[in-house]
Amino acid sequence: SQGIGSRVSFLEIKGIVFDMDGTMVDNKAFHDAAWLEFCKLNNPHINITEFLTKYSGKNNTAILELVFGHPLTQSEVEKYGAMKESLYRSLYAPHCKPIEGLISLLHQAKQAGLRLAVATSAPRANVTFTLEKCGLTDVDGLFDVVVDSSMVTESKPSPQIFLCAASQLGLDPRECLCFEDSRPGVTAAISAGMITVGIATELSETDLKSIGVVEAHKDFTTVNLYQLLLHQQQQRLLHQQLHIISSSMTMETEENEKWMEMVRVVLNAFDEKRFEELHDILLLPPPPASSVLTSY
Repeated sequence: SQGIGSRVSFLEIKGIVFDMDGTMVDNKAFHDAAWLEFCKLNNPHINITEFLTKYSGKNNTAILELVFGHPLTQSEVEKYGAMKESLYRSLYAPHCKPIEGLISLLHQAKQAGLRLAVATSAPRANVTFTLEKCGLTDVDGLFDVVVDSSMVTESKPSPQIFLCAASQLGLDPRECLCFEDSRPGVTAAISAGMITVGIATELSETDLKSIGVVEAHKDFTTVNLYQLLLHQQQQRLLHQQLHIISSSMTMETEENEKWMEMVRVVLNAFDEKRFEELHDILLLPPPPASSVLTSY
């Protein structure tokens, strides 16, 4: 029978990567307000409604192209970017706070021995501002890695920023959970190979689930980290066991082929992260008695 072969198996979760804007802090309204003010000053004729739907998840280089309608020089990007971000920080400073439940989850993750990273399209000045306002300075030692817009060349939905974060953590991307809020961000995290959980600040929980997150929450208070890690471990072990059993079947019979096809359906659900379909595993019968299984 045809072997399962070169599928990617699940790895143990060893780290968590957090997007920042919209995930760690609910700040989109303040970015919107800052961009509105910036556009009034620099391009009052822009279609604001269209612009506000397109900029999420992008870095300032890409966003400023949307504002001006053409690429800018690096010096122009730096000048205009600094202007907009200064507007944003002045607007958000009195209101900046972590999303409910974030601090508790970060401490749970560290107690569980997980490595933590921030991976954000924001510039470093905004990252420093946000972490300080949320009481998450480097002194606390909660985050092992911070990746900002200056460290990558591609905006989300490119997975580059998440691949960079995993690399700096010393982990395979498949060993990471990722928390994200935006469509480009979720796409980027999943493309990187990360198990992705949605925080519903920009999109609804239903919309987040429709684009591939394994869970969606309004904030971190309803995230059960230990249950989430246990669930991923159970799925990893089940995935490995199915591989072992299927690769041990040596007799090519019609009965074996039918069972193997059912295994392929389940493994495809694993590989494509369609976890909601995995309840079908309960319907998977044991291997046929006629199979010859090697010991394992």
